[in-house]
Amino acid sequence: WQLILQLGSIVTNIQATRQACAEPYPENLNKRSVCASMVTLNLAMWMYMGTFICNMWSSCPGVFSKNATCALGPVGILSSSFTLANAGATMATNCKQGITTPAPPRDPRDRKIFDRIRREDKELGGIQAFGGGRRLHREEE
Repeated sequence: WQLILQLGSIVTNIQATRQACAEPYPENLNKRSVCASMVTLNLAMWMYMGTFICNMWSSCPGVFSKNATCALGPVGILSSSFTLANAGATMATNCKQGITTPAPPRDPRDRKIFDRIRREDKELGGIQAFGGGRRLHREEE
């Protein structure tokens, strides 16, 4: 079951990655961080799928696969490394680290730019939540 569910998660994440990394890239720091988060999450998911396959292969009743058992260590290290990279990219995107949100500008031209950036950030957050499996659907406007 883990393998089947993991394939579904990978497909969902690929869709979110394609949206997060769409042209123009890198348009801004937030878009670049979300794209990095989605790419590293996808790589981690593939590696975790590899650990599931190694475990299945080495745990078959009556058959012991030395190769599958030996492959489990490096594949596990890779999956954990990509998970750590994903955590860093996700923190760069989501953790404000004491930075407050600026007040909206009063000039109408600047206000349009401010509103566009806020809308894009909200959309990227939805894409990231969807690709990470924390949301079942993307919010459409």
